Amino acid sequence: MPTNLGMDLSNLDVQHAAIVATASGATEVVAADADHEIRVVAYAFITDTAEGVKFQSASTDLTGVMTAGANGGISCGFNPAGWFETVKNEALNINLATGTIVLGGHVSYVLC
Repeated sequence: MPTNLGMDLSNLDVQHAAIVATASGATEVVAADADHEIRVVAYAFITDTAEGVKFQSASTDLTGVMTAGANGGISCGFNPAGWFETVKNEALNINLATGTIVLGGHVSYVLC
C-alpha cells in the first residue's frame, strides 16, 4: 500500500508543539496566526487521571470529547490531509473537562 497516496509531501512545512495542560478549560497549544489556519496532521497525548479532552479553534470545538482513562491517552499518526484545522487567526487549544490533572503530549501541524 503506498504511504503517500499519490500526494507530493515534499512541500509540507511540518511544525511541532508540546501539549502541557494541568487545569480544566482551554489551554493554548499553538498561537493564532493572522494569515493562516493551523492544520493538525498528527497528535498524541497522555493523562495521569481519567479525562475528557477536546481540541478547539479558540472556543469552537474541532473534535468531540475524547475520553482517556487514567495513565492512558490517544494518538493519531501522520495524516497529510490533516485531522482538523482552526479558523484563520484563531489559536489551537486543548480543553480539559476536569481540573488538577497532568496531560502531556505533542501536535504536528502545518500552516495553510
